[in-house]
Amino acid sequence: MASELRGLRTARVKYGQDVSVIDISSGGVLFETTGELKPDSTIVLEFAAANRTFLVPSRVVRCHELGTFDSNPRQEGACVFRRPLPIEDLVGGSVSAVPPKGTASRDISLSSGWQQVIGKYRDGRTVRGYTNDFSPTRPYLHVSPTPLANETKFVSMVHLDALFFLSDPNLPAVTEHESTDRGSSTTRGRRVAMTLPNGQEIIGTTLTYSRDGSGFFVRPLDSGAGATRVFVTQSGVRNIRFL
Repeated sequence: MASELRGLRTARVKYGQDVSVIDISSGGVLFETTGELKPDSTIVLEFAAANRTFLVPSRVVRCHELGTFDSNPRQEGACVFRRPLPIEDLVGGSVSAVPPKGTASRDISLSSGWQQVIGKYRDGRTVRGYTNDFSPTRPYLHVSPTPLANETKFVSMVHLDALFFLSDPNLPAVTEHESTDRGSSTTRGRRVAMTLPNGQEIIGTTLTYSRDGSGFFVRPLDSGAGATRVFVTQSGVRNIRFL
């Protein structure tokens, strides 16, 4: 999986666009890209490790559209390598999934940037866990069942309506639902009432709303709602009105 590739610095199509590796083996790779892919075509993939770069001729065995993220259409592609890739050079030292003795998992998550999240898929599914690599400008993130766990799920942002950041890792799952309480008038930002495609309403404030881009943050006005902020993708807004 991508989370195990400690030695991989960058990946891209030679002389072309970057690719986001989902998983990889010595014989092939699954990835996302903003470039155009065609089944049965041949491309050369470039994988940069710490001390060397691998150029691997590859055949595209399948690809499909993922939608648009940050105004860029994205595709998922799977390639088989024409020759084996020395995968061991891309896998660095593993990170132990077991917290140090006497250390609470909450302390680890706070100190290393881990955040507990709940992602709402467009088809009604949810993904729950911890992430430490979310960025509003990145089209994907990795979600693990616990901080520092080796098991990681690749999540494409183009498939999500919203990503909830929970305020306390020990809160029950029911707190993922945002309250419609209007909260304090001193909350910073522009007040909005927003409805997700599943009918859930979020009332909060936003400092980053835009009709363009990959999405924006909303901070719920109810301090007891359980989520400190919600990242809403552009396709995750069924209706929005300013209060």
